[in-house]
Amino acid sequence: MSTNYDSFIRSFRKATKGFDSETLAIVQKKLAFDILSGVVARTPVLTGRARGGWQVTIGAPTDLDSGNEDKSGLTVTANAQTVLANLGVFQIVYIQNNVEYIGYLEEGTDKMAPFKMMALTLQEQEGVFG
Repeated sequence: MSTNYDSFIRSFRKATKGFDSETLAIVQKKLAFDILSGVVARTPVLTGRARGGWQVTIGAPTDLDSGNEDKSGLTVTANAQTVLANLGVFQIVYIQNNVEYIGYLEEGTDKMAPFKMMALTLQEQEGVFG
């Protein structure tokens, strides 16, 4: 996962070099929302628990499980829009899921193929910069 992330960050920095701070903040808001939307859409749904577990925070990650079930992903994306509306220039955005089995969904197991929600979404977004 860190390889995808590192590559993504390099591409983002290269693509936004020279942007003024206001433009960078707009790009960052859109990018964060697009990443969140991508992982939510790629998260498999049985009960909606994994999809409802996605969270966006600014400045620091959370260790809390949202406890939400959201089969459609509409509540998760609406919450993200509210959080991202408060994003300031050069603040760090965290997109995470603290559902205890999210790692198994991302990476798979010996009995289950990986879904790669985050890896595929970062790869897709990296292509936007390339």
